[in-house]
Amino acid sequence: MYCDLISSSDALSPLSKGKIASFVKRDTSSNSTMDQINISAYHKNMEQIWLKLSAMNAHHRCQISACGFYKSRAGATNLDATDTEDKATHITLSSDLSDTDAPCDSSKPVSRGYITNTLEIIPSQVFETLDYDQISIVGLQKHLCNLEAYENCANSLFNFMRLSDIRNDISIAEVILRESRNVVFDLNVIRHADLPGDHGSSSNGLYMEEACQLMKYIGASNHLTSLEITSINFNNLAESKYYDAIATLLWYYIEGTSFKSDKDEALSEKKEYVVYPEGVDTPIHFFNENQSNRWWCSVTESADDLIACSPADYENAKNGKYSDRLMKILDLY
Repeated sequence: MYCDLISSSDALSPLSKGKIASFVKRDTSSNSTMDQINISAYHKNMEQIWLKLSAMNAHHRCQISACGFYKSRAGATNLDATDTEDKATHITLSSDLSDTDAPCDSSKPVSRGYITNTLEIIPSQVFETLDYDQISIVGLQKHLCNLEAYENCANSLFNFMRLSDIRNDISIAEVILRESRNVVFDLNVIRHADLPGDHGSSSNGLYMEEACQLMKYIGASNHLTSLEITSINFNNLAESKYYDAIATLLWYYIEGTSFKSDKDEALSEKKEYVVYPEGVDTPIHFFNENQSNRWWCSVTESADDLIACSPADYENAKNGKYSDRLMKILDLY
């Protein structure tokens, strides 16, 4: 893991090099092809997470180009990577969901993914103004959700996974997260027994192993520009295993970046399968990447039109069955 602590803003307090284990400085220009990551928070105890992360063995090539904490939200700049020249992925560690992370303009596609055990984390204006096919929710627990909000989600065709769906087949979440541009990961989705420390999670939720796998899926996304890990309780003591758990999640995110795939470059290397749906003139082209066993589909043969799908989508399509998601995206009605 190559780290270079850089801050161009007085509002950002970079962590002290003297307190960081395994610090290795590299010439950023020589690593321009590596994934760039900026990590920031609004609390000085973020340093505990960084210390835990930097002490872990790195099995991947990734450059953390900036790491530090803002002294206040008022001094923070917009962390949206689309507004910066470096095109780095911005990771925000927060105690509550940032106001700037709440979309309210349905005319602008955001491809936003939430990993949460409840719909309460999502601002109410999202359900009022945002088109449902612009967001995805993973790991929902029905008994923790408002009935009206839950039914609105269940009756829509956007990506919607309950906790039981993850337990049944976690690989379906990879399909959803692969195309997300902005992800909010609520730590309360992890069950209390698996996340030691003082926080407000439920007795039911994701196992830590499942949470790490989801973070790995997020890291592998070619489209991701921002990740916010929220509901962090920075009041935990420095020696708490709580910070170890968060650092582990970040480690698996970074691990996932090494599994990114360039769709344009690798299209010729993918195996193509064509399915002719009954009653539909346009065939569906399925593409399989052997190394990762990831699947895409399209109604054209252009790399620009590929849509992430699962192996089950292909198997079901051969038998004339199509998920609501594919029917909507590919217009197979």
